Amino acid sequence: MCTSSWRTRSSFCRRALNLGGDFAVSQFLVLLQESRLAKNEAARMAALVEAEKECNLELSEKLKGVTKDREDVPGDRVKPDQHTEALAQRDK
Repeated sequence: MCTSSWRTRSSFCRRALNLGGDFAVSQFLVLLQESRLAKNEAARMAALVEAEKECNLELSEKLKGVTKDREDVPGDRVKPDQHTEALAQRDK
């Protein structure tokens, strides 16, 4: 134990006590850095989510256009009943 009666080792004791304080400060700084990194990561993820939303909207619009164009072509689509009958005939 470090006490003032240990004159020869008092500087060692002070350094040992300071080491604990330095360790606490170091841990605090590490936590601050981790917090900053987490905030930056959250901001990047939010930006990525927004970019994906925009991309999905664009793809949805393109898909709607393709679907509409396909519906406009008469006789292009096979009715589900016809498809089922064709499969049944093939399997016979």
